[in-house]
Amino acid sequence: MRNSVWRSILAAVCALLVMAPLGAARAAEPAGALNLGVLDDVKNLNPYMGFGSSEGFVIGLVYDTLLAWDTEKGLVPNLADSWEIKDNGLTVDFKLNPNAKWHDGKPVTAEDVEFSFNLIRAKRFPSFMAIIGNLAGAQVIDAHTVRVTFRAPSSNSMRFIGTAPSILPKHIWSKIEDPVNYPNLDNPVGSGPCIVADRRDGQFVTLKNTGTHYRSNLSLDTITLRVLRDETMGILSIRRGDLDALLWNIDGAVAEEVEANAKAFPNLKVASAPSSSVRTLQFNLRNAPWSDITLRKAVSLAIDQKTLIRDVLLGYGREQGPGLVAFTDIHANKSLTPVPRDVNAAKALLDAAGYVDVNRDGLREDKSGKAMRLEVLTGNTPASMNLAELLVNQIKQIGIDAYFTPLTAEALRNRQMAADFAAAITSVSFGVPDMMFYYGHTSRGVMTDGRVTGFNYGGYSDPEYDRMAEAMQMELNDAARNKILRDMQARLASAYYHIPLFAADVLQLYRDDKFTGWVVEPDSGVNNTATLSRLTLKGGK
Repeated sequence: MRNSVWRSILAAVCALLVMAPLGAARAAEPAGALNLGVLDDVKNLNPYMGFGSSEGFVIGLVYDTLLAWDTEKGLVPNLADSWEIKDNGLTVDFKLNPNAKWHDGKPVTAEDVEFSFNLIRAKRFPSFMAIIGNLAGAQVIDAHTVRVTFRAPSSNSMRFIGTAPSILPKHIWSKIEDPVNYPNLDNPVGSGPCIVADRRDGQFVTLKNTGTHYRSNLSLDTITLRVLRDETMGILSIRRGDLDALLWNIDGAVAEEVEANAKAFPNLKVASAPSSSVRTLQFNLRNAPWSDITLRKAVSLAIDQKTLIRDVLLGYGREQGPGLVAFTDIHANKSLTPVPRDVNAAKALLDAAGYVDVNRDGLREDKSGKAMRLEVLTGNTPASMNLAELLVNQIKQIGIDAYFTPLTAEALRNRQMAADFAAAITSVSFGVPDMMFYYGHTSRGVMTDGRVTGFNYGGYSDPEYDRMAEAMQMELNDAARNKILRDMQARLASAYYHIPLFAADVLQLYRDDKFTGWVVEPDSGVNNTATLSRLTLKGGK
């Protein structure tokens, strides 16, 4: 049904194009004007409080971080030209580029870096709590050298500190009374390659290339994010040529239709890339009867990843092993292969454990003979509900009465944070290995004031996993650290805490008639710094 709905939408798009033919003139704009469709509006440009994908895109071009992350090279210079690690990883001296300037013309200095890091520590911005925990402080050494100290050596401290926090101008932010609640929407001043040239709530944000950045080779004149609340209008706009790319994951039915009908969608391309994000069924181990591993193992045997990938993703996805680190990742334990569906084995497990159909209604009761129902929380989007419906039907086939409850993203997150759930369809991403600590360490599942303190919403607790997670964070030797990470995956797999459903591919649409230089990367599709740095007008500017 879902696929026919999308094909009806695509047919409507094509019909609309009869009234709005290709090649319709755009409003006058610079030749190097890139137009990108987004679903999220920009409501906050505070670099430490902007959480949306559109906000992150803009902040990343207006502000600089000390370092950047290259998928092939690792850490590379950005605001800092070089860095020196001292004291067995407890201290790092960063040398700033002397030509870096704020958009108001003032030079970027070590005082700005010191101020930024100490502001994060003092105000405890929620999105930087993981960084705060190991950051001891920052100190100016000279005008272009800042020393950052850590509480303990950690293999990921450099990546976190170097690439996550934007550096703020002290001469501006030191005068802001409440930086935590400051939206920073009016003329944000950074040191990045772009400034915010224009913005209208709910409509668009236009960034202008300053052309004076000390490191950027951005050749685009402007980049405009156009907010589209309706996916149908997004497809219409890019099909007509009003947009150059859509920066959200399109439905598999749309990708399938575009790839199969090149004549109907000229110059329109599908960017398909693997993702490190794994869709899972997460259990709350605090609650009986789902605290019983036998039940969770039986559910794992009931799930058919191949069918979910075929029917939900239309083939645009990959099976995932119970280690939960995507197989495309260098840290993945590839010996943890996907668990094949085996309904008979699942039923045998449940029978042996005492979960039997006492009243012969086709549904199993718990060990005491009482009714046993599994509520599965899920998002309220059509794709999420379609996945949930297929999943609970698979679970029902082993005699467990499963049903799903659709919720908004906020409501779903609130129930997870309150540990108010039996099971939930969620996603985990362990592309940054330290996330295996934050999703699985016992301390990250402790309840405080009615809320889980970390991402371990289901209360997974294993002293041996904790020991390995702590050792992983301290281990600086790559080979030894990878060995610990693979052992952690095996430990997590044996608990059936998160049961993998699939790793969905990133699917995006872009046009290839105006610009050349699109780069498709894992996780980001075409939405990456390599694309922005390489895009040029076809035939030259």
